[in-house]
Amino acid sequence: MARVTVMTFVLVSLVCSLAADKGLRLKSYSEDEIKGCYKHNQTLGVCFDVKKGSMKIAKTTGEEIAHYQELGPDMFLYQVLDQAFIG
Repeated sequence: MARVTVMTFVLVSLVCSLAADKGLRLKSYSEDEIKGCYKHNQTLGVCFDVKKGSMKIAKTTGEEIAHYQELGPDMFLYQVLDQAFIG
C-alpha cells in the first residue's frame, strides 16, 4: 500500500511540474506594453513583446520570427525571419 501511495505521489508531482511549464506566462502587462511567452511543450512556444508602435514575436529560443516598428511619420519597418521591408 505504501509503495502505491509513493508511486502515485511521484506521478502526480511529475504531471504537475510538467503542466507548470505549459501555457501563457506574462512578464509584464500594462497599458503601454504586454510581454510574455506561450509555451506548448519543450520544442513549441512563442514569445511576444507588444507596445504602441512596435511588435516582436520570437521563438522561445530567442530567434526572432516577426518584428514591426513604426520609425516615424508614415514610415515603418516590417521584418519576417531574415527578410525586412521599410515602407
